[in-house]
Amino acid sequence: RVTPASDLTSFGAGCAIVFGASGAIGTAAANAFARAGTNLVLTAHSATPSLAERIAKPPFTANSTRVVGCDVTDPASLAATIPIPRESFGTIHSAIVSHGARYGTGTVADGPLDQLRLKLEMDLFGFLNIVQAVVPVMRADGGGAITTIVTPAIDKRSRGYGLASAPKVAVAKMVEYLALEEGPANVRANAIAPGVLDGGMATKISTGPAKTVIDAALAQTPLGRMGTVEE
Repeated sequence: RVTPASDLTSFGAGCAIVFGASGAIGTAAANAFARAGTNLVLTAHSATPSLAERIAKPPFTANSTRVVGCDVTDPASLAATIPIPRESFGTIHSAIVSHGARYGTGTVADGPLDQLRLKLEMDLFGFLNIVQAVVPVMRADGGGAITTIVTPAIDKRSRGYGLASAPKVAVAKMVEYLALEEGPANVRANAIAPGVLDGGMATKISTGPAKTVIDAALAQTPLGRMGTVEE
């Protein structure tokens, strides 16, 4: 049975929190929640009030959105952030994890490991920090949903992308375990692995090995074009 679209975009009391709301995917996710009429908490490493201006207004009102600076690599920063949605809106029904760190290119044998360490800290440990801050709240409040953005490299390969993809591939495995372990507490966990999108990091790459990776991905895309963040 096909679930009516209205069921998929109807949320009860509480709010959604978007980590990495300043990015293209994070902004698109926030707008989708806004159009559904749910309350929002938007976080970014360097959050400014202007972040809320990117979000659809109708049927929103100004006091339905909170903007918070949050460093996902710092558990103390998350500990200070998570009480805000509860104080403002009562509970967190959805968490979107769309933050990420950029990585250059290079093969497994000669890629820059200093960049990989930074990406692991941001992507993998940042995800785990979010989970360990959000899940106890969702358990206590009767459940919730966590959705994180990963990479199609989970089951695809492209030369020069091995190191860059490794942290998100690890996150995808953590999501499987999260769903297994927290399902009994009514906490759902899912990972989305979009292809090359016309927004965010991909649009800023026009030359070099990274461009080759993107061109190869597009060659395998049936639509023959980049996807959009709204899609």
